[in-house]
Amino acid sequence: MVSLTLSFLGGQRADAQNGFGFFTYQPEQPRVSLYTTSFPYIVNDGGILLGTLQELRYTGRADKDNWHYPPHYEVQVTFKLERAILGEMPEENPLVLSSFWIRISPEEATFQPGDRIFLAHDGTLRPEKYRPMSAPWFTLATDAEIARLSRIGDLLSQDASPELSQKIIDGCFDDDPYFARWCLLVSTSLERCLDKPFLDAYKNLRAHIAPEKDVEVCWQLLQLPETHSVVFQFALRSLSFAKLSSDQERLFHETKRRRLRAIINNRSQDRDIKYYTLQDAQEILRSYSKCPIHTRLELLPLLREMLALENRPDIQNLAAGMAGEFHEDGTEESWQKVFAFYHELVPLRSTDNHPTYNYVHGFTSAAEHELKRTGKISPQVLAEFERYLVQGDKELAGRACSQLNSYIFAAKREKVAWPTLMEYLIQLRESTPHGNAKRGLKSILREHFPAESAATDTI
Repeated sequence: MVSLTLSFLGGQRADAQNGFGFFTYQPEQPRVSLYTTSFPYIVNDGGILLGTLQELRYTGRADKDNWHYPPHYEVQVTFKLERAILGEMPEENPLVLSSFWIRISPEEATFQPGDRIFLAHDGTLRPEKYRPMSAPWFTLATDAEIARLSRIGDLLSQDASPELSQKIIDGCFDDDPYFARWCLLVSTSLERCLDKPFLDAYKNLRAHIAPEKDVEVCWQLLQLPETHSVVFQFALRSLSFAKLSSDQERLFHETKRRRLRAIINNRSQDRDIKYYTLQDAQEILRSYSKCPIHTRLELLPLLREMLALENRPDIQNLAAGMAGEFHEDGTEESWQKVFAFYHELVPLRSTDNHPTYNYVHGFTSAAEHELKRTGKISPQVLAEFERYLVQGDKELAGRACSQLNSYIFAAKREKVAWPTLMEYLIQLRESTPHGNAKRGLKSILREHFPAESAATDTI
């Protein structure tokens, strides 16, 4: 009988944070992840079983101490097994497991007798219940995932051949984006994948795939407008790590610009499309972090257009926050262009479509990069913070106050002299019309000038 160590893969969240403080709807995701480090272990030593839940009972035992996350709960379950999608079938059927730990509480459980279930077991690998990231899956089985995993199981059961490897390459263009992404992962060239369990799991599939074939496939996928976001992002990351010639770098840049242009032109209000276009835009903009300065600056006009998308506050927030990072390791030219971007576009009056946090945060990021570049306090930065605090509304002034403190700490980290700092803070405190900003500046003065601030405190 196959020995099973099981854990529950949690349900899908309705919302997910995009990394810039803005929450957005998240489409239903596959419950069995094909891309984690656990999956090759399951392929090599264990398997995936498909069955029907007959009974699930909580024992009352729980592990909820402060050392282990997430909490685990002990259950007893009975399954009627249908078949093994990967690996061998246990001899016992129905399968009764008297004790294993899942990651969901009785209050959150949605399992019902009759539900079809995936049980992924890891054979000789025995993760403890305190290591949830190493544990395999016990989760609901949807028709789409049954079909996807069955296709994968069929491929993994075949002997190495040129035809089998070609199926993997063809699969990179499949209509099922999650299957296509798995095929891309499998085809990853040896130079960029040295993980032995991965190589062992997929050796037959990869046997006749030429080195760097995956790079060629990624180029093809990125050129196709219909490439799904899940596949596009994987291909984008793969090429970001590849060694590209100057001509290829230019082509890569133009490819990303085309995708951003398509996002800007897309007026769909479909929730899935909005989610995936945001994910694409994030991935593209982040990929420019180490690009040459002139390449980054070429994107600023597109960021301006993204800020004009009144029906896409998520895209606006992304553009507002990312522009400041384009000045990292920058030049005088990049500073002036990024500064102008924020000076012209930061809204002094907040609206529902223009939350000020990402604007001010992005500007401060650029200001801190400029501080590091020059080793000096920029008069432009001081004037801009003063504009936010004096001319901006209450929300902008409050945001500017906290970001100004971040700039002060950056100056201290870089050991940049700022002899007029106290006078500057006092002047701002007296000039701003907003009580929240006055209180914030008072707190900053106390933090950086505890002795002097008491004597100058007029609030």
